[in-house]
Amino acid sequence: MITASPEPPTHADSPNIRRGWHARARMLVMVASAGVLVATLAVWTLPPSVETRGDPAAVVAASADAVTATIAIAPTGATAITSEAASLSASAVASPASAPAVAPAAAPAAAPTPAAAPAEAKAAAAKTVSAVPTTASSMPTKTAMTPAIAPAAKATVSKTLNAKPVAVLNTCSALVAAAQYKDAVASCTKEADAGNAPSQRRLGLLLSEGHGVKRDDSEAAQWFSEAANGGDAESMFLFAQRLEKGRGVKVDVEGAVKWYQQAATNGVAAAMYTVGDIYEHGKLGVKLDRDRALEAYRKAAEKHYRNAASKVRALSH
Repeated sequence: MITASPEPPTHADSPNIRRGWHARARMLVMVASAGVLVATLAVWTLPPSVETRGDPAAVVAASADAVTATIAIAPTGATAITSEAASLSASAVASPASAPAVAPAAAPAAAPTPAAAPAEAKAAAAKTVSAVPTTASSMPTKTAMTPAIAPAAKATVSKTLNAKPVAVLNTCSALVAAAQYKDAVASCTKEADAGNAPSQRRLGLLLSEGHGVKRDDSEAAQWFSEAANGGDAESMFLFAQRLEKGRGVKVDVEGAVKWYQQAATNGVAAAMYTVGDIYEHGKLGVKLDRDRALEAYRKAAEKHYRNAASKVRALSH
């Protein structure tokens, strides 16, 4: 009896070959799983600037690329196995909580952050901080500020500084200038009695004009005489006028000429002009003298007294 010999096993049915394929498939699954785990760890340990951190979709895409590359180099017989491995990997990434714990040491080293400064930089920073003054006494004097002036106080100070000086109305001259004649009479009388020649002249003018007091030419002439004898040049001229016209006193032309000349000598322009007029026309008993008249007019013209210049031109021809 001839028995048919069994057919030799084909290449695809060989147990050794099948075991080889299974081993290779398991290896591919392990490689794919490892790739997924590494990608997951890389994503979760990257700095915040990496866009794929915490994004499962990005992780799945990266894992799928790795699995696809693995399938491309695997034999066609392992396609189903690798596809299943890819599905398992994707599900593992989609639910990170179910992924096996991995020791931190396996994670790639993170990039150094700015906080990890060298020891030299830290020492320099500490030296700078210690150099900053911490007490009021160690602060520079330039930083000391004066207390701010309150707006109201500043306005008061500004108003005081810009205010015009106010005359003290307690003297004869100030009261006369302010036309406060009643008060001026009392003040001028007090000062005149004390021998003040200018105050004597002012009191004489108040009396002669009747300002603040009843008009009294006699008393006015007395005060002009007192002031003229006390050296007041203007009183000399005023008293000379009274003597010439007999106002408050008897007429005294010689005395008038004397006091006119005295006033002119002391710089009174009106007295200079009057002396020139006396000599030009031979008034008050004085002999006519054109030269002395011209001299007196010139002195008056130098002080810009009215009509003196025209008199000089007239007598010079």
